[in-house]
Amino acid sequence: MINILRRKVMVARKTSFALQDLDINDLRKNIPANLPNTIKQRIEQIGADEPEARLRSEQSKNIINALTRIPYGVYKPYNQDCHQVRELLDKYHYGFHRVKDSIIEHLLASKYKINNHKLPYFCFYGKPGIGKSSFCHSLAKALDAEFVLISLPGRHSFSLIGQERGYRSASYGDLVRSLMDSKCMNPIIVFDELDKMNTDDVHGSMESALLSICDPVLNKSFHDLFLDTGIDISKVSFLFTANDPEKISQPLRSRLVMVKVEDYEPEEKVAILHKYLLPTILRDYKPDFPLHFSYDACQTIVDYKSIDSVSKEPISGVREIKSFTTQVINKGLYYLEQHKLKNLNIDCQWIMRNFPQVMEKYQAANDIKVVPRNIQLIGTAYAIAVYGNKQSRRGMLNFVTARLSAGSGQIDILGQVSGAVRESIKVAFSLIKIHSRLFLGDQESVLRTNDIIISHHELDSQHDGGSAGMVYFITMLSELLRLPLSNSLAFSGCIELDGSITAVGMINEKIQGCIEANLSTVYVSAANSEAIYYEYQNLINIVAVRNIFELIYFVFPDFSWHCNTCGKDINVEVLDNYLRFKHYDDLFCEQETQVLL
Repeated sequence: MINILRRKVMVARKTSFALQDLDINDLRKNIPANLPNTIKQRIEQIGADEPEARLRSEQSKNIINALTRIPYGVYKPYNQDCHQVRELLDKYHYGFHRVKDSIIEHLLASKYKINNHKLPYFCFYGKPGIGKSSFCHSLAKALDAEFVLISLPGRHSFSLIGQERGYRSASYGDLVRSLMDSKCMNPIIVFDELDKMNTDDVHGSMESALLSICDPVLNKSFHDLFLDTGIDISKVSFLFTANDPEKISQPLRSRLVMVKVEDYEPEEKVAILHKYLLPTILRDYKPDFPLHFSYDACQTIVDYKSIDSVSKEPISGVREIKSFTTQVINKGLYYLEQHKLKNLNIDCQWIMRNFPQVMEKYQAANDIKVVPRNIQLIGTAYAIAVYGNKQSRRGMLNFVTARLSAGSGQIDILGQVSGAVRESIKVAFSLIKIHSRLFLGDQESVLRTNDIIISHHELDSQHDGGSAGMVYFITMLSELLRLPLSNSLAFSGCIELDGSITAVGMINEKIQGCIEANLSTVYVSAANSEAIYYEYQNLINIVAVRNIFELIYFVFPDFSWHCNTCGKDINVEVLDNYLRFKHYDDLFCEQETQVLL
């Protein structure tokens, strides 16, 4: 056993490190073959009195100590009961259903492998503060595995793979130290914040070090620069966390299994605070804790910590929620002692009375909140924008209004808009002109004698992107035909000149914005259908359309279609017949059909 070698080394030290006291036959077979000889060489360097040899002597002692502490051949089996692992993950960590599914899928597959129960190189990425690192810890507990966390920001490669012995302060790296601390050769080692690792190559490339660690061939003989001997780390499960996957280089990203971790919804954050965070925080206090939190107090805390008071951007995760909850507890205990109470029930009203900033934010939110819904508006509808940075995005509703004005068939655009927005408006207007007889019948001359004005209600904000093409089209049509639109509707989709409606980005963030604004229906492109979260379908009516003609049918059920030749009304009574038309330009009334035949 390795402890036998260590005792032999101690004996050798006491007897001026005599080589005959080191018995190679006492070593276990799973120790690397060259290890005893390496240690013998280091013992020969210990005890020299020459000044120039003292550094080498001290380093040799450190090398021997490290080599005898590495737990060669010690492997701790992981928990392979998939049902139990899932139950424990659900117990330790709220949500993360897709991530948990990926873990369970691997565990099930590993049952059919030979001696390969390590985890893949998972990289969990998502917004900061949502619990990626704590989930890795929960995973280690569920698998009954040793856990080590290594934070990458600010580190150089020598802190990970050791420093060459030419430096006085040289030592082995954190990877070797992790094996010593875990006392096994197959711990779960998490490299935290991979996207923030040091890219300065002056002290060695951290990326190169990680690439070699993640290489299934190279990691069978990992080379620590200080120890200068091969170590088998192929059974170690390396996990990674990151906020922005775009900052991870492609060579490194190709070696990882990238798993996106979605931020929690507000309702989920309330449940997490009530069921998980509060009990965790209260473990640090005495059992007869005198404060009691109501459910509406948890809702108030989550609402207050949903938007940053300085940057006005959404706050992701539950980190700041936990921090503010601790402040509420401290304030509650102070209030309890000040008023000489035995118990205190903390609810929404108590928090607002004792935290003026919460009351101010609540009042400001109510001042701007649009409560009335199902109001019919002509020529006005909601477009959906996305605000926030890459790590924290939210959908936001913006009113778009179309109005007619006497003119010569031009279009006027108000507000600060990008070139993409202008082109999208032009496409929508061109579609109406191309199909003017189909949509307007004998009233198509209105397009020649009037201008259309498009206004974005927040004129001081910059509007960009082409995802509002659908709303530009439907508001123009509503204004031209005086057809009302409910303010409970929103639209998001690009339109093309052939009438098709194409997919847009960040569709789930946009739908989430509609849900938070209490809208009833959102119209999206059919091309976005597969990307929409399943749980959203129970919270809002999502209508997926392929083209502008389907959009008209669903938004204006009583819409009057007209003959492309004479402009007379066409009665399209049945949806199946309506959708059967392959070319909408070929819609004719019965009289024109007889002429064509």
